Amino acid sequence: MNGHFSYTDAIMPVPSERIFVSIAKDCTARLWDINDQTLIDCFNTMQPVRSCTWWSRDTLDGPDGEEDLKGSSHPLLALGLENGSVSIWRLDKTFSEAAAQDDAAGNEHPFFDPENAFGRITLCSIIPLPRPVHTADKNRTPSEQVFCLKYSPDGKYLAVGTGDNCVDIYVHKVVMTNDRPYAEVLRSNSKQKAQGLTDEEINLQDCFPYRRVGCFNDHSSSVLALDFSADGTIFRSVSSSNELLFGMLPSGKLNNATQECSSKQFRTHTCKFGWTVKSIWARGSKADDINAIDVSKTKVPPWAPCFGGLDPAPYPMPPTYISSGSRDPADNMRVRNFPGEGEASTWGHQVAVSAQDDGKVKLFRYPAFGFKQAFRSYIGHGSHVMDARFTYDDDYVITAGGTDMAVFQWRHVIPNKVYVQNLPDAKNADGTYKIGFWEMRQILKDYFSKLLKVDHEIIKRTMAADHSHDHDQPSKIADALRGIPPIKHLSLSLSLSLSLSLSLSLSLSLSAHTR
Repeated sequence: MNGHFSYTDAIMPVPSERIFVSIAKDCTARLWDINDQTLIDCFNTMQPVRSCTWWSRDTLDGPDGEEDLKGSSHPLLALGLENGSVSIWRLDKTFSEAAAQDDAAGNEHPFFDPENAFGRITLCSIIPLPRPVHTADKNRTPSEQVFCLKYSPDGKYLAVGTGDNCVDIYVHKVVMTNDRPYAEVLRSNSKQKAQGLTDEEINLQDCFPYRRVGCFNDHSSSVLALDFSADGTIFRSVSSSNELLFGMLPSGKLNNATQECSSKQFRTHTCKFGWTVKSIWARGSKADDINAIDVSKTKVPPWAPCFGGLDPAPYPMPPTYISSGSRDPADNMRVRNFPGEGEASTWGHQVAVSAQDDGKVKLFRYPAFGFKQAFRSYIGHGSHVMDARFTYDDDYVITAGGTDMAVFQWRHVIPNKVYVQNLPDAKNADGTYKIGFWEMRQILKDYFSKLLKVDHEIIKRTMAADHSHDHDQPSKIADALRGIPPIKHLSLSLSLSLSLSLSLSLSLSLSAHTR
């Protein structure tokens, strides 16, 4: 059995494949294949690790998580250490190459289990804590560890939240030491030596460390999480003192225009304070009852009867499409669900997962700002749940269990998404779909009509014969002919399985009630 043997603090899925990394205080970082539920790589981090993140940048084709170095693509992993430093690691093989190794083995090796899937893993650079940490009590160990770190949406900056109440902003630029004069290398090594790095750590590096361009020091306690806005102009961060502050990028200057900043759309949602997650807190709870949250990247589509009307909605819907029979006020009024969401949407809602300090994993509708918020709670961890993250496709949730040293893999099944995956989605050479929008609409209409047992001819004849002034009569007739009551909630399902080599699986189900 392969797994961590010390306190497991954080996990981070890769931005384009079903692979994730887990880190712990045993000075190891382990990479796991979600599909096979096996360990595919592991390396020594030289120091206990507290947080981690992958480098990525947003493109028109989606997130790009591989940096181009000398004509070849390499994934970059940033680790936040307990001593306040940040180490940048370069992986030799790409995500797609690592994920396809077991498939490439073929039938000759049906049980092929790569334990070195990413090839050589090299230390690029170490960024020491740029300031000394002082404590009022000399007998107390300073808490300068890196609690969170994240790259900006364009991949140009790295924000590091530390235990000394600061968020440091660095410029992401990978410069090989072999490409610069030897005098610059000596100058950089001397500076790192003065900041506390050992000769061994300095000699292992083959790149220059990041350059710091800003510092946000307005928090009164440790910075726990941070998010960047979608346009990459500001960031928000939360601390253990229950503070939610906004800063400018890249200077790190405090932004006091909180109303304007709150209305922006953010790239990620890992801050546990804010209006959009107000209702995830139970009555009488403390700030440390929730250790981490995450929100799905895409919206969860509802069942067709929830959408109303006689015609099941196509997927994906045009942004201007409004169902004629929709009973949702947001569809009729065309208003935003919450400030910062962007364009008004008529298709489903997002899902938020929270890592609870009592060992539970909870699932909420997002945004969760009502007076009361329905949720589903799941048990499995034997200790505090320290971290929870959705995968890039929202099909899985990965959680880290802290002192139980376990990493759990939860299956997140969206019913309508299963249907869409079975649809013909082949594209032409120019990138357009071979099946047009209206043809796809007819395929979905026939499919959902058969699924829901809807006879459109009977409905049309009944509606033509009945000239009643009751505006709700068509929807009542449709519901009666379907033979099913109007669905008041949509169902999701989760399955739990240990990411370690244990044959343990549990089937779970949840319901996210609509408003």
